[in-house]
Amino acid sequence: MKLKLNPVTRELCLFALPMLIGNILQSCYSMADMAVVGQFVGRDALAAVSNTSMIFFVSNSVCIGFTVGGGVLVAKYRGAGDKPAQMAIIRTLFALSALGGVLLTATGYLVYPPLLRLMNTPAEALPHAAAYMSIVSAGNLFVFGYNAVCSVMRGLGDSRRPLYLVAVTSAVNIFLDYLLVGFFRLGVSGAAIATVFSQAVSCSVAIWVLWRQGRQDKDFVFRFDKYSLSPDKTHTGDILRLGIPTALRSAALNLSYIVVAALFNGYGTAAAAAAGIGLKVNTFVAMPSWAVGQAVSTMAGHAMGARDPGRAGTIAVKGILASLFCNCIFLSGIHLFLRPFLGLFSPDPEVIESGARYLLICCSFNFIPSVVMNVLDNFATGAGAPFVAMLNTLLHSAVIRLGLSFLLTAAFDYGFTGLCIAESVSPVIPCLIGLTFFLRGRWRSET
Repeated sequence: MKLKLNPVTRELCLFALPMLIGNILQSCYSMADMAVVGQFVGRDALAAVSNTSMIFFVSNSVCIGFTVGGGVLVAKYRGAGDKPAQMAIIRTLFALSALGGVLLTATGYLVYPPLLRLMNTPAEALPHAAAYMSIVSAGNLFVFGYNAVCSVMRGLGDSRRPLYLVAVTSAVNIFLDYLLVGFFRLGVSGAAIATVFSQAVSCSVAIWVLWRQGRQDKDFVFRFDKYSLSPDKTHTGDILRLGIPTALRSAALNLSYIVVAALFNGYGTAAAAAAGIGLKVNTFVAMPSWAVGQAVSTMAGHAMGARDPGRAGTIAVKGILASLFCNCIFLSGIHLFLRPFLGLFSPDPEVIESGARYLLICCSFNFIPSVVMNVLDNFATGAGAPFVAMLNTLLHSAVIRLGLSFLLTAAFDYGFTGLCIAESVSPVIPCLIGLTFFLRGRWRSET
């Protein structure tokens, strides 16, 4: 796909649409774990998967955040027409991703047992949660590898093939969920095995696709050889400067959800399961904004590499408008079929009613500041200001969301509803900060 052939809005939509569909498919196979476990095992196991999925989101967000930084640099040097730099960035990204995958796997096995206890995981759910994490922690290397390859593809202007890879992965994961949990009755361990196996498939196929293109296309900027995992010293620093803040930004956001999940757990298994389901649904509604944000980050990096800050600014504005439109449609659909949709995860009436209360508060008009904040944070990353995006996310997740959560539950005793209110209002101030950063225009000097 040629990034300069079309008007900005059409180009942005064409580039973001495969990522949106891919995010939906990823969410579907993630929700499939919860739905299958909830239907075939019970609400204790559902609460376990709800809690462990938040830990999994943190590790996954580190992989995605770090590799997105490398993809933005690929797009930037592509905009500048510098093929040797693109090749060096790709090699370095793959080497760092391999190292990161090993370190994250080791870290996962060390931290998940105490983390589950710190999260105040219900006693009935704890054995299920430990069993699930003991298996899915093995998949971090595959997640890093898959996301590294897909970030390179997007940086080179191709957002379609990552979609095809996600489609295959989702089909494998959902099939195995029903086979291992529903037919063989392996419980949460079956869901975890399905997840790791599908991750291994996605990573292997992604590497094969990139290897095949390098063999068939003589002009392609990368080929697998004995130097494929040899990092370039010059560009290692570039990737780390962009990738680490982006990874920390993603991790901080998801860590805040873990802390809030621990607070939800204090209100019982039904509340824990409902909050886990609500988070999944809220994530689903936010996917258009995330997809457009990813596209904005890559396209803004390409424009800045081509020394065209005016185009980069237009990309950001169009991204906000497209995200608001899409999120409004998704939000309307969820609220029209709210309780039937929640019933797909659990037949328990208490879980359904608590989940409905969560979504009526957390998944409503707050989507406007949330969308603006997300798109402009991604824009800041693409425009070469990843620390701005990181600090804004820390403010949103660690300071405002957690501060309000503790205030409304401990000081005002609002309980479950207070936690929902804190999540709902937390994006407002970061949204205003993002707008200030964008309108002041200092990012233009990054070219």
